[in-house]
Amino acid sequence: TQLIDDLIALKVKAVYLSGGGEPTLYPRWWCFAEKLLLNNIDVALVTNGVLLDEHLETIRSFNYIDISVYSTDKNEYE
Repeated sequence: TQLIDDLIALKVKAVYLSGGGEPTLYPRWWCFAEKLLLNNIDVALVTNGVLLDEHLETIRSFNYIDISVYSTDKNEYE
């Protein structure tokens, strides 16, 4: 997409994938991450962790992964 191309052209050093929802539900999100990685841009992911196993090869190249657990129920959080 144009945004990814712009980030590469701006020579950013790192990108966090997050948002107003689960970023791994976005269609082809891993393609954007792979393009960033191929251009030597560190990638980090903020996720609920549910879909991490679907693109392990890409995810293993990330700078870090932040697992967010949104719950006020102690048993669900654990």
